[in-house]
Amino acid sequence: MEKIGGKTAFFTSGITAGDIISGQFAGAKVLVVGEKMDSGDKVNEAAENLKKHGICVVAAGGIDPDFAAACEKEGICSANLDKRSLEDVIRTFGDKDTESFLSTNEEGALKFKCISGSFSKSYLL
Repeated sequence: MEKIGGKTAFFTSGITAGDIISGQFAGAKVLVVGEKMDSGDKVNEAAENLKKHGICVVAAGGIDPDFAAACEKEGICSANLDKRSLEDVIRTFGDKDTESFLSTNEEGALKFKCISGSFSKSYLL
C-alpha cells in the first residue's frame, strides 16, 4: 500500500493562482482547499509552481478538470473530497499541525488520511 503526503497547509476559503504562484504554503507537501480548486487560465503555471514548492497532493471540494490534468502532468495527485468530508477535515484539522496522506486501502479504494498528534481520521474518496 503506497502512500504519499506529509505536512498539510489549509486554505479554508479557497486558493488562487496568485497564491500558488507566490508559494504561500512553504514547507507543506499537501494542500487542502476549502472550496473548488480552479486556477483560471494559469493552470499549467500553477501546477508547475506547486511542484516547484514540493506539493505532492491537492485535496479540495472540487478540482477543475484542466487543473487536475496539469497537476497529473507534474506528478501531483488530486483528491476530490465530498462536501461533508471536506468540512470535517477543515473543522477537525484546519487549525492543527497536521500531516495528510493519500493512499489505497486493502480493498484498493483510495483514501485521504489526516493525522494530528495521536488523533487520525480517514476519508474514502
